[in-house]
Amino acid sequence: MTRNLARGAFAVGDRIRKRLRSQDFAATSRTFNLLGFSARVRSDADLVPELVELLWAPLLNDMEPEHVFTVTQSPPDVNGIVAWHLHLDALHVVSAPALSIVVSHLLWEANRQALENTPGHALLHSAAVTSGDHAAIIVGPQGSGKSTLAIALVARYGLGYLTDEAVAISPNGPLSGLMVQPYAKYISVGANIGEILPEVSPISDPALVSLLGELVLVPAFSLREGAVAAAARPSVVVLPTYVPNAPTKIEVLSPAAAMYSVGQHSYHLARDTGLVMETLAAVTSGARCVALTSGDLDEASHVVLDLLAHESPRQAS
Repeated sequence: MTRNLARGAFAVGDRIRKRLRSQDFAATSRTFNLLGFSARVRSDADLVPELVELLWAPLLNDMEPEHVFTVTQSPPDVNGIVAWHLHLDALHVVSAPALSIVVSHLLWEANRQALENTPGHALLHSAAVTSGDHAAIIVGPQGSGKSTLAIALVARYGLGYLTDEAVAISPNGPLSGLMVQPYAKYISVGANIGEILPEVSPISDPALVSLLGELVLVPAFSLREGAVAAAARPSVVVLPTYVPNAPTKIEVLSPAAAMYSVGQHSYHLARDTGLVMETLAAVTSGARCVALTSGDLDEASHVVLDLLAHESPRQAS
């Protein structure tokens, strides 16, 4: 029995390796650039590249990519089980019986590769929006309300969208040195986003929704027309905390306190200690930094708008 299973597994693996070298796929996406990582997706399911192009629409181009994700379906194994497989180049990432599981791994792995392949930047697990040439970095853990606040500022109040996932700060930008780079990926939201922000439209096509499992995703371009912004100077740092029914409270942070708090949300701090610390020190010493506690989304949004208004004329909402 063990020998038969091993022989069957080898046969399946051999078929997958041959498919990876094949050009016979249902569909292939355009190239997407996620910060320093460029790739495209080819798949046995034509909806997968369609979904990818929808989610990363502002990041698409027609250049040749450095990497290729491949989503394939294997024939039934010796037990009659059909599986989906995800490879990055020739490296196996995951196999699963449900395509939605493979798609969730594809999205997660693509974002991980973006973080791993963007050297020379301080990277924060944060959102960022813009007013003119100035960026507000919104830093906080999951559940702090940073994503909802960023979405409201863009969709409801007309600010520009840089990112909701990874703020990449280049220490040597063309204007004043520090610049937050655009990473206009999709935004993952809660299932109740329509109750909080009816202006926001998550993906609703049933065929595409079936690929997402429990994920509820909002493409960046759907926030509003012209929402995606260019690189901007980090002028405001906000550390929000959402507390239901709490009054809005603002605490101005010293550069040292802000740097300590922001540093807890840095990627690669141990690997790139000098670069990250020097960049964060420059950001927090030059930006208006506040801790914001609020249970009211509109009041919290106006705090950020007022902070940015001191740096540049507020965009029309």
